[in-house]
Amino acid sequence: MKILYTGMVNLHRGRGDAIHFTHLAYALQARGHQLAVVARGPRDFGRQRGIEFYPTPDIKLPKAGTLFNDLSTLAILARLLHTQKFDVLYHRSVPMANRLAHRATIPVITEVNGIQIDEFQAAGMRNLGIRLYRCREQQIVTNADTIVCVTEGIRDRLRDIYAVSEDQCTVIANATDTTMFSPQPQQICQEKVGLSTANYNVGFVGAFQPWIDFDHLFKATQTLRAQKVPIYLALVGDGPKFAHVKQQAQHYALEKHVHFVGRVPHSEIPDWIGAFDVCVAPSGEPYVQQIGKSSMKLYEYMACARPVVATALPGIAETIAASQCGFVYRVGDTNALQQHLHTLYKDDDLRMLMGKRGRDYVIKHHSWESVAGRTEKLMLHLLSDRKHSRH
Repeated sequence: MKILYTGMVNLHRGRGDAIHFTHLAYALQARGHQLAVVARGPRDFGRQRGIEFYPTPDIKLPKAGTLFNDLSTLAILARLLHTQKFDVLYHRSVPMANRLAHRATIPVITEVNGIQIDEFQAAGMRNLGIRLYRCREQQIVTNADTIVCVTEGIRDRLRDIYAVSEDQCTVIANATDTTMFSPQPQQICQEKVGLSTANYNVGFVGAFQPWIDFDHLFKATQTLRAQKVPIYLALVGDGPKFAHVKQQAQHYALEKHVHFVGRVPHSEIPDWIGAFDVCVAPSGEPYVQQIGKSSMKLYEYMACARPVVATALPGIAETIAASQCGFVYRVGDTNALQQHLHTLYKDDDLRMLMGKRGRDYVIKHHSWESVAGRTEKLMLHLLSDRKHSRH
């Protein structure tokens, strides 16, 4: 197939959306498909893999940037659809792209990784701004042949807000690069990143967002320290709540027992995960509890064969239960969190067993190759339906 693949992502930044976008493109290309990619990013993107890349301008206007980015992306899509023949359009968050695909008489798949208006409302946006983004988001999903949602909660929320039909949506969870994220000798990783082998190293990797519940993690750490457990937290990442979380650590007198690593290159994250004894994924916001999570960081933890202790959110709880790679606890249950961390501290064999289970599960269910395979099936199904409808 020849796939026109586009998204409102910035490949210069290397954040989660760019990682998802990039790896799915590479995996589809590896399955023998021809890709033309439209996004913000370096001009040599995908060149070694034979991917045609059409970069959009990186416009940074404070208030009108979204509109100009939308328009520049649509202009390139319109030109490509007019001058080339594609079998399918696959896009992430490009409003009006569905109309362009239908004019070109090709099927279109829309990928949705979150509900924008919910996120903006949680961040304090009100009134006109919310109405404008609601209209934009409506155009992202309207008339899509198939909508790929990363969680069932997002699918249900789209149905409630935008009246999309349930059979229009398909849930395909996130994934990870199981070659890049793989088990490494822990002592070597600890030497690389500077963590002491004498500590019980518990790690977090991700963005410091409002829904990440560091407060109860710090409370559990404080209790474990009082019980003479040499727990040491390494927090990798940055984000809007970074300064606030540092203040929380000071509030609990944990400055000497929490290392704020900051943001590191994606290529270095396997070393950090490999240095941890246990990985944590704490969340607490009601919105995340509603839509669930399909966390790439969870799959990265698992791919590196590290046991996980996580909040029992939809999506995460089912993954950990199915893989038996760790423990979950209810939102805000500090005692359960503390007990799970203590159990894993006491049992080296259990940590190794859970880590192996997680690795095996991710290889089977959450590699980019498996996601590309399911995406390919969707595309072939749409093409088959369209072919039959013409006869």
